[in-house]
Amino acid sequence: MIKGKHEDMSIDKQNAFMYTATALVSLISFLMVSPYMGYLLSGLLLAFITYPLFEKFRTKLGPHFSASMVILVTVFAALLPFLILLGAVGGDAAQVVSNLNTSQGLEAIDTAERLITQYTGQTLDIQQRAGEFVGQIASALPSGLSAVLGLAADLSVGVSLMVFLQFYALKDGKKLIGWTKKFDYITDERQEMLYNSTAKSVWAVVKGHVLMALTQGLLAGIGLWIFGVSNVLFWTFMMILLGFIPIVGSAFIWAPAAIFLILGGQITSGILLIIYGAVVVGGSDNLLRPMVVDDDADIHPFFILIGLIGGVGLFGPVGLFLGPVIFGILKNLLDIILEKQ
Repeated sequence: MIKGKHEDMSIDKQNAFMYTATALVSLISFLMVSPYMGYLLSGLLLAFITYPLFEKFRTKLGPHFSASMVILVTVFAALLPFLILLGAVGGDAAQVVSNLNTSQGLEAIDTAERLITQYTGQTLDIQQRAGEFVGQIASALPSGLSAVLGLAADLSVGVSLMVFLQFYALKDGKKLIGWTKKFDYITDERQEMLYNSTAKSVWAVVKGHVLMALTQGLLAGIGLWIFGVSNVLFWTFMMILLGFIPIVGSAFIWAPAAIFLILGGQITSGILLIIYGAVVVGGSDNLLRPMVVDDDADIHPFFILIGLIGGVGLFGPVGLFLGPVIFGILKNLLDIILEKQ
């Protein structure tokens, strides 16, 4: 009896030591990878998005070579074009600043300032504010090939980690999921439910918010180009980013652009741009969103907005995608807890 008691105490001490050591090593490991957490989570997100392509390759090429092919597709079809696009957008942003100083730009700005003062009683220096805003964006973006290469060098460690994690998540993802099922804190059924609901939430963000932001931004950019707004590349880039914000979205750019055209004397173009934005850009959301979003997995717009703001603050630009996804996972965990009760 005494011997059994001592054995139980010894086992308890061993368990306490193992849990303490595991918690300590886990904390140290987290601190080691925390500077790169955004890249690591992005690697997992990329692996999830590109997994259907990996599955198509794997049936013919095997897991290792298939994962390598998907990585090549990711790098040459997404990452490099994105870096080059950032350089072009930076140059376009600098051009926006110079355009504000042209005679036509100054005249339209003066008219807008007079109208604001007339109807609100407030004095606003639009040129200074706009110049500062665009100038900050331009300085944050690479403005040429050398700047793009410099940015690529600065991000090399993070991007390398992201790509390597994407590779191994594709190649060994099923093994990792099988390993997590060994933990018996929740039943296999609930784990499967969590994985399935999380997958739906990720696709809801990718298709319902990322895809919609890209679509609306590009459609609005086409409208700006058709009706003669300059520096379309920069404004399209900005509208894609703003497209993640519920309700307002790209209208934050194309509506003022239409007013700017009207104040500059291009009344027909401005009115047509307003109609185009309301019908084509605004209508695309009502038309496409029901086709691409699973209602059961969709995330409330409020949590999308909070996820965007908090995600960017914590992870940087990639937080645009990660923030809403993390809120989706939180929703799924809470659903499981409530169902268990």
